[in-house]
Amino acid sequence: MSKAGEIYYDIKIRENGYKSQMNKIDKDMDNFAKKGQKASDNIDKINKKNINVKGLDSSIVKVEQFGNMLEKSG
Repeated sequence: MSKAGEIYYDIKIRENGYKSQMNKIDKDMDNFAKKGQKASDNIDKINKKNINVKGLDSSIVKVEQFGNMLEKSG
């Protein structure tokens, strides 16, 4: 094979490798977009549900009491 032929095939091999990498990146980006949309949909569902904050309220009181205790001791 001539030197020009070798160079041509080297370029073709690199070009095919580049195209393969770009296709993989495109697929990964599509998958990330789908996962992001799914996460967004799940967050939207959470916003529509009533959340029980009774336990949260009692936890806030406990944290405030702990903070007050630290202030008094410090």
